[in-house]
Amino acid sequence: FAAGYKVVQRVYKFGGQPFVKDALASSGQGAFDALVGKRNSKSFMHALAGSIVGVGEVALLPLDVLKIRAQTNPEALRGKGMVQLFWKEGSGLYRGAGWTAVRNAPGSFALFGGSAVVKDFVFGL
Repeated sequence: FAAGYKVVQRVYKFGGQPFVKDALASSGQGAFDALVGKRNSKSFMHALAGSIVGVGEVALLPLDVLKIRAQTNPEALRGKGMVQLFWKEGSGLYRGAGWTAVRNAPGSFALFGGSAVVKDFVFGL
């Protein structure tokens, strides 16, 4: 579960953020320019898009829960398929989703915002 989860998580997070950023830019570039200034709006949009994607990462929470269970108690999952595990656990796999979203929002904001600031202000890209 661990490798599969991490691959899906990275593809979602780093592949999805540019799409969200482009959607923000196409629908509200002027609002971002007015809010934080034209020079900072690009970095702010990257950060906000990262935060939105970070909150959306809650959709992958069941895979994370199963990964943790496989690491801590592999016998409990032995011989069971994904469908069987999802059927048995149901919405219990989303326990803690609110706290996960609260944690991911600022973390992803900082990750993508910091990266955008460094690219823009340090490297001039």
